[in-house]
Amino acid sequence: SSTKNDSIYQQLNALEASVDLLNFIKKRYQTRQLIGQKATASAFKTFANATIIHLATHTLVNKNAPLYSKIAFAKKDTIDTGYLILKDLFGMNLNAEMVVLGSCETGNGVFRKGEGVVSLAYGFEMAGAKSTVYSLWSVDERATMDLMKHFYKNLYEEMPKDVALHKAKLYLLAQADEIGASPFYWAS
Repeated sequence: SSTKNDSIYQQLNALEASVDLLNFIKKRYQTRQLIGQKATASAFKTFANATIIHLATHTLVNKNAPLYSKIAFAKKDTIDTGYLILKDLFGMNLNAEMVVLGSCETGNGVFRKGEGVVSLAYGFEMAGAKSTVYSLWSVDERATMDLMKHFYKNLYEEMPKDVALHKAKLYLLAQADEIGASPFYWAS
């Protein structure tokens, strides 16, 4: 399917704050980045052996057919749909220590008895990611980028992943005004 006929894909806005985060990460870690038109689903698949995979993109959750939930990527040509679909993750073999899904609702899905919540996070776990960081609801881009900067700073200081994320949330909460203290900004 072409994104030219995909009105939802056409409405997705550029995530400018994400570029700032990726540059922040690059200063601390040796990274390869896919940004803008280079960030296609097919190019992403070349990162299967990366230790840490961070996706800063949009997610489209399909609650009626969760295996067709998808992550939006750049559309390169008529062959590339612009999406990585959850069911396609089951055929991938990731070697990542951690996958960070920096987009909305990547932990949302449908509960399946014997499997748990079938979500994009679940797909990355089934593909071999040893740990995943994901969101449970729609997120504020700026707040998410601030949270992730502190998370990666804490990881760089060799904190365990869970502690690094917890401390990043506490930091944001301590700096927040009344509006920013809402769980919407730091707890997703």
